[in-house]
Amino acid sequence: MTTPDALILAGIDPEIVTIWVTPGQEAEYRAEAPRGMRVEAGQPTLHANRNFASLMTPEKAEVVWCDDDVTGWVALSGGKVDPVRDVTPYWEQFFSVAREEHVTLWGAAPTPNPFYMAPRTKIGLYYAYGAHYGVLNRPDLEVTLEAKEDYERTLLHYESDGGVLRFDFFSMHASKVGKTPGGLQDTLIDRETIAIAEAQALMTRWPALVQPNRRRGGHEILLRRSGGSL
Repeated sequence: MTTPDALILAGIDPEIVTIWVTPGQEAEYRAEAPRGMRVEAGQPTLHANRNFASLMTPEKAEVVWCDDDVTGWVALSGGKVDPVRDVTPYWEQFFSVAREEHVTLWGAAPTPNPFYMAPRTKIGLYYAYGAHYGVLNRPDLEVTLEAKEDYERTLLHYESDGGVLRFDFFSMHASKVGKTPGGLQDTLIDRETIAIAEAQALMTRWPALVQPNRRRGGHEILLRRSGGSL
């Protein structure tokens, strides 16, 4: 789901947006949302909410997910990042490439910093950050994890399609987990403990594709990347 501020910033038509909220929060969100935006009751946890929203959406429909802490988008230009005032042409481009490459998940650079971005599009085993990604809707690919649901989604789509798209020239600004009310920090009492367990679960399920990120501790993992630029 996306905040009204982010929608106004990017010039998105509110009528194409649905906010899936924790049951009982519908009235609060409807009072703040721009006219025309749909607010629907989802499920109380992150992974269950996304699975439910996917189930309620037609298969292979073009769906862009934005967490409610996303406040804007940027694109790499001449070695620096510029604000994106109209994000919809980027989304249209990303879905067009996904259909051409016969994959169903695309992601953006996780950090809006030119040092970590590049003017390239990659396909392979590339992490699709959960704050903002696009999918040709696959209700059959359900996630089961909470802290690592975006890694799990990436691996499920890679396993199914043989590749995930990553647009390294595009990124987003988002608040850090724990800095805004609601979301992951409200559903996990001890995020690090759960993240460690889920990291181990991913390494056990996909031992050839997932490895520990030893520089960042037991709660972080790395994907054994395979692929290249288009």
